[in-house]
Amino acid sequence: MLTQEFTTGPFTIRPSGRIQGEQLFDIYYGSSLMVERVPATPGTQSQVIEQLGDALSKIVVELCEDHEASHRIDLVNSDGERLAAFRAGSSVVGGMTAGLVDDRFDYWLRSEDGLYSAPVTLSEYAQIRAREELPRNAWIADLLPDEVLTHDDSEWRSPTAWEIRHIVGAGSFIGISGAKAATLVGVNASSFRKYTASENSKNRQNMSFAMWHLLLHRLGVQRLPEGLS
Repeated sequence: MLTQEFTTGPFTIRPSGRIQGEQLFDIYYGSSLMVERVPATPGTQSQVIEQLGDALSKIVVELCEDHEASHRIDLVNSDGERLAAFRAGSSVVGGMTAGLVDDRFDYWLRSEDGLYSAPVTLSEYAQIRAREELPRNAWIADLLPDEVLTHDDSEWRSPTAWEIRHIVGAGSFIGISGAKAATLVGVNASSFRKYTASENSKNRQNMSFAMWHLLLHRLGVQRLPEGLS
């Protein structure tokens, strides 16, 4: 029977009672109670986490849906048939203006709602996509505070262990291990563990500006500015 709260990724699991031989748990994201009194057969932390998997997965889906501030940009032909698409942070990119697709040009950019468009060549489309497409895990960045995302080192602060657990470790939104994350930023696993240690741990160290942004870039959360990647 678990009596103390514990964490998995950015979530805190708190025992909240018993019912008919099962233990009940509340799941918090930060200070927000996401779901309460989820039943699980008493066991170890890993066993309980496994049993809470469906509830945790549902929370992740809801967070993603709430924070995926993206817009589909289509590449279409002169008949309006979609040939390719990508997700961007804005509904209008690459000089798109109000107007419909017609047969004056072979290829067009078109907004998701179909109200904005711009003629493009295939080469121009590739350049615009490379510049405007959101990285695959961009929604996670929307959950993190601006001061850990900024590329202005005078305004930046090092991420907390809780913020790092959004993207690294068991239960994180990406699920990459600390050892793998360490490899991505060029340090050994034991050194990386100092960044994810609890805030009051004597071994806790702050991650550097360069290392944090490299990690975000390589995990598809936030791109480095052009020329720095």
